[in-house]
Amino acid sequence: MSFGSVATLRRLAAPAALLAAAATLAGCDQAQKGFEDGFEKQFAETFTRSCEAGATRAGAPADKVGEVCKCAADELAKTHSPSELMQLSPEDAVPVMEACAKKTLAGS
Repeated sequence: MSFGSVATLRRLAAPAALLAAAATLAGCDQAQKGFEDGFEKQFAETFTRSCEAGATRAGAPADKVGEVCKCAADELAKTHSPSELMQLSPEDAVPVMEACAKKTLAGS
């Protein structure tokens, strides 16, 4: 192989290496996005079930409990990162649940 061909290969290899690195980083971004999406879905399902059980025990109107709890879960997932949701206390969720209850009951 001539010297000119090696130089050409090196010039082509540098951008190819950058593209490979970018693809790897994009894969990390996709993995992070997949984790966040999965976590938010699991959070919404778990939060909604727990909320429904607690609200029903507390005597909330059974026909509205599911809608209020789903609204609160969706709103919390939309406004908090996964790490914030992991640290969320019941007290932190109360204002969102109250706002969803008002919105849901006003729509009745």
